[in-house]
Amino acid sequence: MTELFSASGLNKAEKYHLKKLPPHNSPVFDQIVLLDGEKLSQYKTNYNDDAIKNILDIKVFDSVSKKESVSQPIKKDFIPEKYYSENSLFSNYRMDSIIPKKYSTLFISGPDAIMMAMKDYYNSLGELGECRIDREARNFKGLAEDSFVGNLKVIEGAKGVHYDWVNANSGVC
Repeated sequence: MTELFSASGLNKAEKYHLKKLPPHNSPVFDQIVLLDGEKLSQYKTNYNDDAIKNILDIKVFDSVSKKESVSQPIKKDFIPEKYYSENSLFSNYRMDSIIPKKYSTLFISGPDAIMMAMKDYYNSLGELGECRIDREARNFKGLAEDSFVGNLKVIEGAKGVHYDWVNANSGVC
């Protein structure tokens, strides 16, 4: 405690020319240090302030008084996390834009889910949706090619397969 109130600590008596008080003829800080622990624990810096003991008793990093965070459990919809790991079925057979024609056999990749939703929607339309469904088209989950707006025409040439970007199929029924 004397270190706390020493010249390098909080002792401002010399700097601010504080009066020395009887009976020890010393500044108030020195008198506080000389008092016993009980008196020191009751010391207040101002009339309305808390006593030093109350301030020092605050458990800033007390793990017991920490409030538990209220969090909602994450709802896992349909596929456990272990199936997404390396060399899993999903990892090897997902369909995305960088691996063309690699389809998910679980119907869980983005394009697969979109195509299944499109197929469900067209089926719900009855006869109106029949023009968008091709029951034989396995590569598009049963959707006709003209279900896709801007479907590009395939051009087969000497250099291989290309796509006609200028004259896209609009696919209007």
